[in-house]
Amino acid sequence: MLIKSMPVLLIVALNVCIAADHPTSDANYEKIIKEICKENSAPVKRAQGTKVFSWTDDKGQVHFGDRPPANVQAQSESLQGRKEYFEMSVSFPNGIEQPEMSDALQVNGRAIASAIGHLIPADRMTKSNIEMVVFNNRAAFINYKQVKAPSLSNNVDGFYSALDNSVSIWHDGDDDYAQQIALHEATHVFQYKNIGMMPGWLTEGMADYFASLRVKGNAKVVSVNPYWLGYLQQQRQVLPLAHLLTASYDNFQSARGADYYSNSWALFYFLMLPEHRAMVALYLAELSEDKCDEMPSTHSLTFFEIHYPGGVQRMQSDWLEWISSNHSVPNYH
Repeated sequence: MLIKSMPVLLIVALNVCIAADHPTSDANYEKIIKEICKENSAPVKRAQGTKVFSWTDDKGQVHFGDRPPANVQAQSESLQGRKEYFEMSVSFPNGIEQPEMSDALQVNGRAIASAIGHLIPADRMTKSNIEMVVFNNRAAFINYKQVKAPSLSNNVDGFYSALDNSVSIWHDGDDDYAQQIALHEATHVFQYKNIGMMPGWLTEGMADYFASLRVKGNAKVVSVNPYWLGYLQQQRQVLPLAHLLTASYDNFQSARGADYYSNSWALFYFLMLPEHRAMVALYLAELSEDKCDEMPSTHSLTFFEIHYPGGVQRMQSDWLEWISSNHSVPNYH
C-alpha cells in the first residue's frame, strides 16, 4: 500500500494489502503467502508479437503508445519471443481512459518482470496475472477500497489484493506518482508468485526500488528515490543492519515505520549496484528454492555475514558511505 504524505512526498508501503477485515501482521502475512505460493503453476509461454513505441518530448518526458506522433523520432519495444512472465489488464472505472498510462504500465511492468527474472533461477519464474484498476476520482477509489479492503486507512493511494491479484490505485493527475504506486504493488505480485516467503526489509525494499524503474529507449533505468534518500540524509535514521535484517513486519507499522521503509529501500538499492548484484541473485535463489519454506528471522543476517566481503560490519560501513555519497548515476538492468 502506498501513502502520499505532504508536504514531503514519502513513498510508504505496507507489506500486504488484502481484501479482508484484518490488520496486516506477521501472522497474516505468513497465512496469505502460503496460500499464494502453493498455486504457482501457471505456465510461462512466449509472448505474441507486439510493438510499443516510446519517445521523449521537449521537456524530457518519456511517452508510450502503439504509434508515435508524426515527425518524432521514436524507439520501438518488440515483445516478440520473450517469455510472458506476467499479463496485465488495465481498466479505468471512472470512464476516463488513459491509453498512454496503460501502455507505460505494460512496458515498465514487463521490464520489472524481466529484471526479477535475471535475479532468480529461470525455472522458478511463474506467470503473474495482474488486474490493474486505476481511479481518477478519489471518492470512487475510497468506495472501492471499502469493498475490497475495508480495514485499510482511507489515506492510502493504492493497495494490492492478494486474494485475486488485483492492484487498485488512485491517479491524482501526477502520472509518475501513479506509476510508482502501480509498479510498487505489481512488484509485490512478482515477489509472492516467484520468491515466496521473504523478510520485511526485502519485501518492501525491493518493491520501492522497482517502483522507480522506467524504460528509456533500450535501457531499464532505476534512479534513486529522492524522498527516501532525503529522509535518510536529513533525519539520519539509518538503522543497524543487525536490526533491519531481522526486523518483523510489525516494525514497519510502528510509529517508526518510515525509518524501516526508507532503510529497506536504501539497502536494496545499494545491493543492486553492479558489484553486489550477483550476491543478491544467490540470496534470492536460496529464498525461492522452496517458496513456502519460511526462513529463520536471522537468515539474512547470516547470509550477508558469510557472503559480503568483510561481513555485516563492513557492509554497514559501505552502505553508510553510499547513502551519504553523490547519486548522479542510476542503476541499469
